[in-house]
Amino acid sequence: MAESKVRDLLRQAMETQLPAGSPVEQVRSILERPDAPGFVQSLNPQVLYQLIQSAGWEEASGMIPLANPWQIQVCLDFDTWHKDQFQVSRLIPWLDTLLSESTDEHFRRVCRETDAEVLAMLFKDSLLVGLFDEDGEPPLEFDGIDWTTSPDGVYAVAYPEDDMGALMRGMVNRLFEVDRVLGWTLLEAARWELFSNMEEEELHWRNSRLEEFGFVGRDEAMEIYRALDPVAFRDNLEKAPLEPKALDRLGRSDLPVLVSRTQDTSYILHIFEELEPEILEPLMTELVAVQNRVLIADGIEPGQPEETRGVFERAMGTLSLGLEFVARMDDERAVEIVKSVPLRELFRVGYSLQWKLRSTVQQLAQRPSLTIVESERFSLLADQDERAFKAIIKFRPAYVASTGEDAGVSQIFATQAQIDDMASRIAFVAFKQLWTFGVSGADVSGLAQKAYGGTLVNDPTTITFDSIFATWVAHVALGNPPSISGLKIDELSELPAILRKKPWGEDPLGFFEPAVATAIEAFGAGAARLVSRWLRDTLAELEDQMAQVSDPDPLLLQAVVLIQK
Repeated sequence: MAESKVRDLLRQAMETQLPAGSPVEQVRSILERPDAPGFVQSLNPQVLYQLIQSAGWEEASGMIPLANPWQIQVCLDFDTWHKDQFQVSRLIPWLDTLLSESTDEHFRRVCRETDAEVLAMLFKDSLLVGLFDEDGEPPLEFDGIDWTTSPDGVYAVAYPEDDMGALMRGMVNRLFEVDRVLGWTLLEAARWELFSNMEEEELHWRNSRLEEFGFVGRDEAMEIYRALDPVAFRDNLEKAPLEPKALDRLGRSDLPVLVSRTQDTSYILHIFEELEPEILEPLMTELVAVQNRVLIADGIEPGQPEETRGVFERAMGTLSLGLEFVARMDDERAVEIVKSVPLRELFRVGYSLQWKLRSTVQQLAQRPSLTIVESERFSLLADQDERAFKAIIKFRPAYVASTGEDAGVSQIFATQAQIDDMASRIAFVAFKQLWTFGVSGADVSGLAQKAYGGTLVNDPTTITFDSIFATWVAHVALGNPPSISGLKIDELSELPAILRKKPWGEDPLGFFEPAVATAIEAFGAGAARLVSRWLRDTLAELEDQMAQVSDPDPLLLQAVVLIQK
């Protein structure tokens, strides 16, 4: 298939700024260019930083002496902060490289044109600086420690004894060679400035710059996870004509959009294919704002490329889900929606659909229970449902398919089909729970007592809604009244022959009426479909596990039916 215009635009935004190949190959290609300095300085700072992180410092640090001060400042914004705290130690590789590889003019420009607070905090955190008194003695706080004089002989300076000490000696000496005034200024800052004040000021400037890249404050970013009623939102959209939207407040228009190649088939990118270039370009910028809001809301630092890519992929999946739901899979309608509805609102729709499933599972876990094992939350569920429920209750819900090549694998929610499948599975589990604690006569404490009382072969972790129902059905197949009492060993031995004969023929619902009639009576005719499905699944499992067995082993069958010792 030919390169899509969406992919082409994404490459223009990010990938075509770089040569082909792996990150290491890209770095080597750039450094081999005759115009390497100009090329490096043409890169978006975020692209440059991500390339450095992806290729590794040993391979990519050669680009630092070629970058301009603005690019280096933004890279430091990404790399030297943890939440609202400045990490002085994170400066070491950057400044080491500048000291050893930069020309005097480049080093001076970077030191002058990056925020003054950055180097001032470095000096304040790393050095003890004082002036000599009239007798040429340093201040009292220098007693008992090693110190030396500044290159001009004006200051007493005590350096750390670790790696930072070597860096600071190099910084002070180089600054006094290329910009003595700045050297004096930074030593005075080490004497008088408060680190906390400088950190607060620098955080302000850092956040201002990051807003240009779509990184808003966390309180504002968290709004993207504010739940709404997806159905009401869609209904309101359908009541009035759509009007073209004003572009969200996003900042720069040349930001990189991170979309993995696995997302080429996502619904939102499919719809973007139908847009005119003049509409598509600003939408890409709006898309960045959504992605970066999710990033900030999830507590991921902008300078963590692997983590950010995972967040961005989930954001794209959630957007696709929201758009698909609101547009009812009508592509023409979806085109008009993305032109009219803020993408952050479509994200909220997609997220709210997932959150609703999560809330339903949490409610099921409390009424009355989905487990009889204290250390497990979903011990009564079959393995595939247990994996799915564990994924859906995560703070950021995920989807686990029950069939197909991706069965059992946690995935990003990205389609209405996934939501529908998960909703159906949750409903089926809810029915099984109602049957177990409503029709079979079991209660949580009684079931736990049975599991741990020593009368059953079954390990408590192997007892599930399905094995309880299979026991109920097995008793009827044996000619007994329906019961959840464990099968006796001789009854277990009789089952294979009965399963091979299949006396229920093509009408299992009729044959097993004693096993299912009570459920239909209790829950109404609407339960017949679920009862029939569960019965057929159960018979298929019993036949698969036991029909060809001549001497059933209770230990091997403990996950299939309840068995008395």
